[in-house]
Amino acid sequence: MKVSPNRGCLFALVPPSYQIVICCALGFTLFGYDQGLYGGIIINQNFLNDFDHPSSTILGQIQATFDLGAFVGAVGICMWGDRLGRRMSIIIGCVTTIVGGVIQAASYSAAQLIVGRLIAGIGTGFITSTVPVWQSETCGAMVRGAMILAELGVVAVGASIAAWVNVGCRFVDSEFAWRFPMALQCLYAIGCLCMVLYLPESPRWLIFKGRVEEGERALAMILEKDESDAEVQALKNEIEISVEHEREISKNTTWRSMLKSDETQNLRRIALGVATQVFQKLGGIDVINYYMGYIVMNYAGMSQTQSLCLTAGNLMNQAFFTFCSILLIERVGRRYLLAGGHLVEGISYTVVTIGLGLGTKTSRVAAVSFMFVFISAFGLTNNAIPWLYPAEINSQQSRFLGAALATGADWIFNYLIAMITPIAIDNIDWRYYIVFSVLNFVFAIVTYLIIVETAGMSLEQIDEWFARDFHERRGEEYIPPAEKAFAEKKLEEVEHVETIDEAYV
Repeated sequence: MKVSPNRGCLFALVPPSYQIVICCALGFTLFGYDQGLYGGIIINQNFLNDFDHPSSTILGQIQATFDLGAFVGAVGICMWGDRLGRRMSIIIGCVTTIVGGVIQAASYSAAQLIVGRLIAGIGTGFITSTVPVWQSETCGAMVRGAMILAELGVVAVGASIAAWVNVGCRFVDSEFAWRFPMALQCLYAIGCLCMVLYLPESPRWLIFKGRVEEGERALAMILEKDESDAEVQALKNEIEISVEHEREISKNTTWRSMLKSDETQNLRRIALGVATQVFQKLGGIDVINYYMGYIVMNYAGMSQTQSLCLTAGNLMNQAFFTFCSILLIERVGRRYLLAGGHLVEGISYTVVTIGLGLGTKTSRVAAVSFMFVFISAFGLTNNAIPWLYPAEINSQQSRFLGAALATGADWIFNYLIAMITPIAIDNIDWRYYIVFSVLNFVFAIVTYLIIVETAGMSLEQIDEWFARDFHERRGEEYIPPAEKAFAEKKLEEVEHVETIDEAYV
């Protein structure tokens, strides 16, 4: 199936680059909505009554199955995403998510609900693995970080919407109280699907696939210029040089060849992207995002309504600070924000552990307060960068694979934490949070030591940085691809002139 973009009337009203941002925002809103949805539903009395008060193990499985499905979707992107393209991958993800949402909203048993969660998760895995790559390949270097951070701010907005919908449905005494929030997730998938059908494909992907004319048209649409415009041609030539250089280095690229050490440093780049996602998950964000309402209602002595409102307020807090990070991402850079974020998150979890461990009214208030501090630090630092970093740090040949592996790591750790958390809280209570306190302090140090700064660099400049680093660490001279191509062209011209001169001798 081939889906072709067209220059519809919408392009005359809203620039296509802005429409791509809106489309990606809908995809991330869907992601956020699903993240915030079940934290309120699992403490809704109508839901608990309709499903015969499931055990903490079943509740964990219902929540975690979505993450398992998303992991399967991310693995699917590893296998087929680069052949499908950015847009088709998103289309498949949206359709799958809609099917899963319908099954959830129509559920009458835990088994049916789990199946719906699994299917919706697969679709979301497709979307979240692809959207950051599509976004990074269709926006400029100076705004790439800000754009993707804005999208991740929208994730928090989506989670906030889910939380406030749960607050409103708290006062509905029927099955509508949980069926409506489940059905609402389909709205965002439909919106994303309708937009991606007519928007342009990634020009970098098209050129990498040898479809240069289509890539040129896509660039012209995104830049709102004629295909013959100097800026369009210059960017097309830059992408072609970068793509050709990568092909020259790795003509026989396979998954196994990714382990080899050459100047693209694919393995190192994939590992860096995966590390940011794993550190984010093991930092404990899902314990608070998924189970804050459960924790404060069952272990901090608050009512259901108070718990739901605190959860919704905290997610709004996360959205606010994620948008604030847009002001810092290119000024402070990825490395310092990630390391600083883990440091504050470690301090926050330490206070949460002590507060819930002491068990007094004052200490519990302090624990809940530092959940807000944690979310503030997370929104400002670790919320968005782990999604941006794999999409920009990887080379063109491994960008889809690297982003999909990072997303897959995110989802599999989501699954593990979502499964373990309710059981761990029931059995070891506040001691569970010690793990996240220690891990965050470790991650702060490791992140500072290993992360390569990419602020303000184009994707082609990042490729050049790794190639230069590879040669310089070996004491070798490095010639950038553009300079090499220029020198070879000059040499060909000289040889051509000499050949002509010899013909006249």
